[in-house]
Amino acid sequence: MVLWRYMMHKPTKKRMLKKFVIALLLILLVAGFLRLYKLGSQSFVADEYIGINVSYGYYKTELWKYWDFNKDILSDRDYTRGQIYYWQVAQMFRVFEPGEFGARSVSAIWGMIGVLATTLVAYLVTKNAKIVLLAAFLAAISVSNLKYDRQLRMYAMFSPLFVLFSYSLFYFLESKIFLGKKNIISKFSKLTNLNWYFLPVVALFGVASMMTHLLTVNIVSIVAAYLAVMAVYKWVSREKEGANNYLIKISAGVVALVALFFTNIYDRSVGWLEIYAGSWSYLEKIMLDYSYAPLGFLFVLLGAYYLAKNKGKIGIWTIVSFTTILFSAIFFWDRSAGHQYIFFIQPFKIIIAASGIYFAAKTVSARIFGGFQKWFWGLAVVCLALLVNFSFFWSADSFYASPEKWNYSNYREAYRYYLDHKTEDSVLITRKVSGFYLWKTNSRTFNYGDEDFGKRGKLTLTDLQDLQKKYRQIWFITTDNDFNLGSGVRDYVKESFEFIETEYTNKRVRIWRWDNPGVLRLKDKKSRLRFGFITDVHCYMDANDEYGIRRSNWRCSLPMNEFVKKMNEEFHPDFVIEGGDFVDGRDRLGDIGFIEAQSIYNEIKAPKFHVLGNHEAENFTKKRWLTLTNNKKTYYYFDIEDYRIIALDGNYVKLSNGEIADKSPETSFFWKGMVDERQLQWLEETLREAGSRKKLVFIHQPPFDDTVGREAGELFEEPEQLRELFAEYGVLAVFSGHIEELCNLEIGGVRYFALQGFHKGNELLPEDHRFKDEGAFYQITVDGKNVKVEMFHREDRNKPYGSMLVNQESTICNNKLLQTK
Repeated sequence: MVLWRYMMHKPTKKRMLKKFVIALLLILLVAGFLRLYKLGSQSFVADEYIGINVSYGYYKTELWKYWDFNKDILSDRDYTRGQIYYWQVAQMFRVFEPGEFGARSVSAIWGMIGVLATTLVAYLVTKNAKIVLLAAFLAAISVSNLKYDRQLRMYAMFSPLFVLFSYSLFYFLESKIFLGKKNIISKFSKLTNLNWYFLPVVALFGVASMMTHLLTVNIVSIVAAYLAVMAVYKWVSREKEGANNYLIKISAGVVALVALFFTNIYDRSVGWLEIYAGSWSYLEKIMLDYSYAPLGFLFVLLGAYYLAKNKGKIGIWTIVSFTTILFSAIFFWDRSAGHQYIFFIQPFKIIIAASGIYFAAKTVSARIFGGFQKWFWGLAVVCLALLVNFSFFWSADSFYASPEKWNYSNYREAYRYYLDHKTEDSVLITRKVSGFYLWKTNSRTFNYGDEDFGKRGKLTLTDLQDLQKKYRQIWFITTDNDFNLGSGVRDYVKESFEFIETEYTNKRVRIWRWDNPGVLRLKDKKSRLRFGFITDVHCYMDANDEYGIRRSNWRCSLPMNEFVKKMNEEFHPDFVIEGGDFVDGRDRLGDIGFIEAQSIYNEIKAPKFHVLGNHEAENFTKKRWLTLTNNKKTYYYFDIEDYRIIALDGNYVKLSNGEIADKSPETSFFWKGMVDERQLQWLEETLREAGSRKKLVFIHQPPFDDTVGREAGELFEEPEQLRELFAEYGVLAVFSGHIEELCNLEIGGVRYFALQGFHKGNELLPEDHRFKDEGAFYQITVDGKNVKVEMFHREDRNKPYGSMLVNQESTICNNKLLQTK
């Protein structure tokens, strides 16, 4: 009975194999999940843009050239690296739409192959099931592995190919397998001390690895170092047998190294050798997987000791493969230090570290706890918990962080913001290779820094200033670590451009915008000017006392949204302008109301401008208005080809002593408009300098007097000064709001339009043109000397907008009563 129980509970090879297979399958499931989960959630970064351009170019044309996604055409630039990898990506586009998930899926597949390759090699090296499982687990959750297994880069493929090439070469050099056969291959193998049975495998993995990345040439230094170590070992241990064989092989390795130095292959892969490169950051990069680098090196040292002592030549080969490349990268490689350049030795490190964990757990459990089998896995789990960088997976650097919290350059959202907010006269400064997110938009771009696209080189300050002379609006999307910016560019951008902060741009990517009112172009081929106009929006905030929420009143937000839709989808103006009283201020929340209204107004794709109204001046300072509108002055002008557009500030007050003062919230409330002497001088100079350009003027308060039938207090103080200048310099039309009634007058050859706002109906109009207070807005066309003003309005918010032309028949101002002075 006792014997039967013993036999039933005694571990058998079959049971052990079953447990091993189950554990390995669970590890592979974890590996697959970590490689596929949210694979497409983050935008492309760095060289992934090269990958998507190259692979899609090949998919479309079967030519190894870059695809210009912005223009949706093939460029003339060739690409020669890693074609074996990008061919696979191109085939994925037969299944997936070109995007992050489909393009990266090739790397995810090769990542799984990499986990299997590491597991296989761990078995070949150690023949120990526990080490194999530890190595498989470390490979499955490795941050370094996941970094490249989830990116559109060739390194995910290169790493497993190189490690398989490396160990097949080891078997070619050292294996005695199959040599007992009596044939010519066995005889030649014994003669040369090389196992020629493995040559096809060496060739297969070697060629595939070389086609994936030229870093494969480092195999020569691995072989040379291994042969040297073994030759010294034979000599020191006085094992004369086989010593000469290593010397002969070393001689062949030296010849191979010299041959490499006389070609450009080595230079193209790692750069020419330096006597001392001093790239010590590689020590930190190789320990990226581990929570504490010294602890990682401790387990690597323990593993190296274990392999050297217990696993013979193949253990030495593993150690030499890892240390030779790491040593070369630190001391000799003449290139910028990058984690990707040493990623291909990751499997060697994992096998060594797994051996170190095994050795530590085995030693402690046997010597301290007195039970190897009983305590081993508990101690191994403790080692893994201390060693592995698990905190990475829920950090902002993780591949699984939400896009708005991701600590990397989220170009996808940055370009999306640009496309949603750019004007038709915008230019984007960018690197052409990153144009994937501009697909088919045919955006106007200025490209820099892409060596593969014409070697434009760095963006210079001269480049930037030349663009400012040509374009109305400049956007610049970059990162803090962009090394392609010339001297002074970064500081100049910070001083001259506006930083656009969104939930996606507060980490590494930066969006900058510069607006130049001095450069605009007409969209109409017949040189007709078209612009949208609103005035007296009087936006104010509704309060919800129950929840303490304030939001724009519907009388502001609803017609504003209708105006935005009309401009973007139908009228497509050259610019839009609001004529003042953007806010009402009845709730004393004028600046908040302005920001709310501005958020809707900014959705218009055309260039946008503001005129200062009396309600703004009543609610906050002019300095605050300048900040809210991003203006330099409260009165300004801009040119759009043959047109000069002038905006004036009528918010000045004549004091009791006769002086003219700038209106501010501290002065009493007022209705009447006025300009100061300085502005009049500026206006005359601006009109004179405009020459033959057609001139349009915008001022909130119409420059009328009481002869139009309104009280003088609601109109303008001394309007004759303005009207005389307008007539003298041939101003075509003047647009105002303020009195919120429709006026269409001609005075001294100048057309004057006082237009309706959002909040007041106009029951004084002729019966056919009366409407209620449902938010009027305008689209205006200027063709030669003809000015067509079309007003859109409706009786209530449940009915569609109607329209009518603003002319003398549809207005209340009596032109006959107004005498030119």
